[in-house]
Amino acid sequence: MDDGGNSDANGLLSGDVADLRGVFGRFASDLLHSDYGHEIWDLYQRGLLQVDAVLTGRFEHKLGAVDVAGVMSEIDDARAEEAERRLRLVAGPLGARERRPRRRPAGPRVEPE
Repeated sequence: MDDGGNSDANGLLSGDVADLRGVFGRFASDLLHSDYGHEIWDLYQRGLLQVDAVLTGRFEHKLGAVDVAGVMSEIDDARAEEAERRLRLVAGPLGARERRPRRRPAGPRVEPE
């Protein structure tokens, strides 16, 4: 899986591992309390995941302050990029086009009573 091309790679991996935990946990109940998915992802992100890595099934989730200003900045950047993308779509490949007036349907015009 290429995490650079998939923003939800962590969620996909964790979900798949959780599914396996549920299946195998029916036969080995100690697996039901493991957290291999998050442990594997953490090792991967730190560049420590190897074929022979010893996994424990334990993972301590880090809790900390959230950078709200940073998150809002990312959201604003994404909105600006989307607005620019939409403008490019409207402008088309040759730049801004003149808008043609909308054609009225043929037939007699009926006035409301």
